[in-house]
Amino acid sequence: MSCRLLALAQTFWEGGQWMNRQQILSRLANTHRVLYSNGPWSIWDRHLLEYRKSPLAGAFERRDGVWLDRPPRLLLSWPSHPSWDQIATRLAVKRWQRKLATLGQGPTIAYVFDPRYARYAERAGTDFLVYSPYDMFSKMPGWSAENAADEQRLLSRCTLAITSSEPTREALQPLTSKPVFCVPNGVDAEMFVAGTSSPTPADLAVIPRPRIGYVGSLNRKVAFGLIAALARREPSWHFVFIGPQGNCDELTHAHITHCRQLPNVHFLPSRPISELPACMGGMDVGLLCYRSNTWMEFAYPLKLNEYLAVGLPVVGTPLLSLRDQHEWIDFASDESSWHEAIARALRGQGCSTPAARRAEARRNDCAGKVALINGILAAAVGGMLAGFLDL
Repeated sequence: MSCRLLALAQTFWEGGQWMNRQQILSRLANTHRVLYSNGPWSIWDRHLLEYRKSPLAGAFERRDGVWLDRPPRLLLSWPSHPSWDQIATRLAVKRWQRKLATLGQGPTIAYVFDPRYARYAERAGTDFLVYSPYDMFSKMPGWSAENAADEQRLLSRCTLAITSSEPTREALQPLTSKPVFCVPNGVDAEMFVAGTSSPTPADLAVIPRPRIGYVGSLNRKVAFGLIAALARREPSWHFVFIGPQGNCDELTHAHITHCRQLPNVHFLPSRPISELPACMGGMDVGLLCYRSNTWMEFAYPLKLNEYLAVGLPVVGTPLLSLRDQHEWIDFASDESSWHEAIARALRGQGCSTPAARRAEARRNDCAGKVALINGILAAAVGGMLAGFLDL
């Protein structure tokens, strides 16, 4: 059955990294009608370029099969003024309801990716509520009692929850009587496999080999101190980071500053997903280099299957979410074991073979992941979740 989905998440659809939200929703839009919103602008957003580009009275535009909400600049939430904020919430929800009404018939589903949207989901009046946290938010910096209360409200009110890692599912299931499913992140396997035949981007091609790369957000979860130590230890190895920088603590800033001073550590700008296969194809090893005791302990990295799809050997931190991935990841826990694992990969002795890695990525293609999510949604709408849980 085709449904109308109101998807609420923090990530801007365009202009940033292609995250699991876009991956899932652009494919769900093949079956359902999807409206995606970041919610109304906050009074604190007025300095953002995205705010200044937004229409005065708001608009809805279609991209990648999804209806994107361009919230009006006239409608601002003001979190420190509850009465004002409640009015902004009601008006935002009414805009979405009017747009959903133009998208035909069928059940409505609020598909919420972040606890901060709890109050909107509660007012939306949809037939079903899906909570789909893309990270273990309680392990992230800045998590508050208010955030915890919002998440608990979503877990209590939702029809079901869908996580992208098994450790997150295990942590959330005791907090709700509703079913919590795990659908790990997938990859557009054919796009990445095909993209490796493209020329290596010029700014990457000028970096000497071997190139040991990390593609993704550059923030406090990344072990830049480890990278600095490895780069000093092996001056002929070149470490390449591609992605936006932000959400850094003091220690991370210090380590990044140190890395930037090393001639064999390179920082390249973020780029659209269509260019990432060529970037990864121009590397020799893919890194999952994370600090301990961060939210990444519970996460399933989106880039794992992207690395595998281009045939890269992968060296990584032994995260809880990756405990069953020994066939594909050479795990390392300290400087010496990281050095040894990267050296093995560069000698062609990394885990598995390029062909087997690509085959594994194809088994984790986005199409199959979204088909599973579609099955879960269909079971919920049809009142057959109990039977689905028995499969």
